[in-house]
Amino acid sequence: MKLHVSKLTLGVTAALFASYAGASTTSYVLNESNVLPDGSPYLGVDITERAEAEGTFDFSVKTLDGLNLSGDNPGIQEFGFNVEPAMTTSTTGDGVELAYEPLQFSDLPGGWSVQTDKNMSEFGRFDVRLKGTGDNRTDELNFSLAGTSAELIGSTFAAHVAGIEGDHESGFFGGGELQQGNGDEVAPPEAVPLPAAAWLFGSGLLGMVGVARRKSNSTRSDV
Repeated sequence: MKLHVSKLTLGVTAALFASYAGASTTSYVLNESNVLPDGSPYLGVDITERAEAEGTFDFSVKTLDGLNLSGDNPGIQEFGFNVEPAMTTSTTGDGVELAYEPLQFSDLPGGWSVQTDKNMSEFGRFDVRLKGTGDNRTDELNFSLAGTSAELIGSTFAAHVAGIEGDHESGFFGGGELQQGNGDEVAPPEAVPLPAAAWLFGSGLLGMVGVARRKSNSTRSDV
């Protein structure tokens, strides 16, 4: 009896191992405020570079437990950060030409807009300010950015948050305390150990491949 191991089975095994390659993510905490004491983790910023799309980054900005929100519509209303577009080069008959790639934002919540060179209270001006309205505040702001590179994304941020519990209805929060990654650069991918079950599953399939090959060779030798 011949044992057949399909290409699909091997593909599933490869996909299983690839899925544990690990994403390159840098995480920051905003712990400065113009209305509350500094030092508490008020907001977190995660920046993940897509492995399958060079120059594309997924941002996640979220309020943390150190920031108590209340009311009908609390949450993040503005977010500022610094970023520069990547530069591309091309060779023509007259020499080398340099050009900047356009920054492309996607997956922003409905009603949010992209502004440039805008002030964020005492935290100063930022290259980009994402701005929502009172109707679409959120405790987690997710969006994607393409057309840049890891070293061109700054490590300081600022956010305007409404619905703060206590004496202040809103406030600005900033900073960029590194929690994970390599500072101004998004961390390179790190291998994540495969769970024991994955190793057993993968090694079992490879063993089946070996048995199939031995049986196939044996069949040929008997002919």
